[in-house]
Amino acid sequence: RLKQPTAVLVEEVFEGGPAAIAGIRPGDLIVTVGETAIRDVDSLHRLLTAEVVGKSLAIALFRDGEQVNTTVTPVDSPPPMVKGG
Repeated sequence: RLKQPTAVLVEEVFEGGPAAIAGIRPGDLIVTVGETAIRDVDSLHRLLTAEVVGKSLAIALFRDGEQVNTTVTPVDSPPPMVKGG
């Protein structure tokens, strides 16, 4: 059960991209990045693009009602636009 009122729903993950490598899947709910609560897509985007390229970030998410913790490392340029799952 979520302890905070908001999260960001992952709608798609690109094969070979940082999220896929971290094990993030469509349907996951991202609730925190590092110590920062994620309230909306804009706040998530700001965190992932604010000079953190190459730096590992702890991510807490919910999948099927269970909390999952993972680490993602943002990259400078996005991978090719190939949808994965």
